[in-house]
Amino acid sequence: MDVSVSFEGRKRKVKLPATATIRDAIDAVDANEQTVIVKLNGKIAHCRKRVSQGGKVELVSIIYSG
Repeated sequence: MDVSVSFEGRKRKVKLPATATIRDAIDAVDANEQTVIVKLNGKIAHCRKRVSQGGKVELVSIIYSG
């Protein structure tokens, strides 16, 4: 299935299996799930949530320091 993923100012269409989760979308764009907040179709979502055909995943980087 095709899913739209926005990360670091770029939108990409990625192909994922029908059983894909947000974590699969994160992996497809080489992001780190520990340093992003995820929105699925405009709402904050957990990485284990499944995505569907035409879904829109937005990854917002978290800025932090130690």
